[in-house]
Amino acid sequence: MFNNLGIIIEALSDTELKVYNSVEKKDVIVKASKDYVSSIKAELNDEDGETMIVEYDLETKVVNENIVD
Repeated sequence: MFNNLGIIIEALSDTELKVYNSVEKKDVIVKASKDYVSSIKAELNDEDGETMIVEYDLETKVVNENIVD
């Protein structure tokens, strides 16, 4: 049901994130826009220690950037 969710591990480049998919039990490299990855990098550097989860397309490995909290 939620096999297209990934826990963000790190930002690999300006447009790529490494996420862990707990359903498939493996790391996946997903793509996103520069602005999105930049905001993720800022959040990862924040000291609050929150876990960040993204939704991505299983076939194209592209992050759904339309989800906002």
